[in-house]
Parts: sequence; C-alpha cells; structure tokens
Amino acid sequence: LYPDMYKAYNNFSATYGISRENFILTNGCESALRIAMLAIRPGKLSIECPTWARVQVECEALGIPYDFVNYKYKDGIFSPEREVVNDLYTTDTYNNLFQHDNVIGYSKTILDETYTSRMLFANEKVFNKNTIIIGSFSKTVGAGLRLGYCIFSNEWTDRFNLLREQYVSATACE
Repeated sequence: LYPDMYKAYNNFSATYGISRENFILTNGCESALRIAMLAIRPGKLSIECPTWARVQVECEALGIPYDFVNYKYKDGIFSPEREVVNDLYTTDTYNNLFQHDNVIGYSKTILDETYTSRMLFANEKVFNKNTIIIGSFSKTVGAGLRLGYCIFSNEWTDRFNLLREQYVSATACE
C-alpha cells in the first residue's frame, strides 16, 4: 500500500514544529544527500575528512568537483586544517570518529545531523538560507526505517519540492 504522504508531512510538521514549506521527507539520508546536492548544485564541494564515503560517491556520480578538508587537533578540539572556500559538506558536531567544531557560514553548506537531530529537537527553529540540513532516523530509531529529511529556508522551497520523492516507507510514515 502507498502511504498517505499528506498525513506523513502533517505528522512530521506537527511533531517537530517545522513548517511544511521548510522540509521534504526522503528515503533515508542517502536520498537526502543526493537531493540536497541536486538542489544547491555546488560548483565545487569541500568534504570533511574523515566522513561518510557516500558524499564522494555522489560527487562522482553527479560530476561535481570536490576536495577534502582534514581536521587538526588543537587546544582540546578538532577544527578544519584550512579555511573552506568552496561549498561544504559537514556533519553536525560528530563525524564517524570524533567530536569537532561546527563549520557553518560558507557559500552553501550541507549539514548532516544524522548523529544529533539537533534542528529537529531545537526549541527555536532558525533556518540559514545557505545551510541545508539533512538527516535520518537510522542512528536513533532503526536502520531499516528508511526515513530521512532535508530542512531548508523558504528560498529553497520550490526547488526542493520539485526534487522530492513521491513516496517514502509506509512504516516510516506511521
């Protein structure tokens, strides 16, 4: 059976206090990443390293040039080794190995909050027009659920809605 997407979007909006104009639902974080990259069309993407290898795979598949930004450890915190001048993919506070400074405020940033769900649970929802937030429930609810999301400011609503998936898991919609 196909899920009731109208109900799914209304449930997500009511649960997390995010307007329907500011998110789309996806079939996991892989889909969220692909859609975000198609929507923002980065000229060149800097990818935090170490991180999720899927970002490099999507860049290769979509023909997006990329480079890597390594972290250095100084004064008790991991920070980027160099200034980022390109669009950026980064994780929110935690990558697969360690906690790090958040690097936000560049031309366009894809911020992956799969490990934190920070924006979902924030009391005040502030959407930076240059930051696209992606995430999923695979680390908190279950890997088989396949429910992800993209959260964005009003400037991106039309583009993301053109790219959104028509159906997500019926189980995830519940």
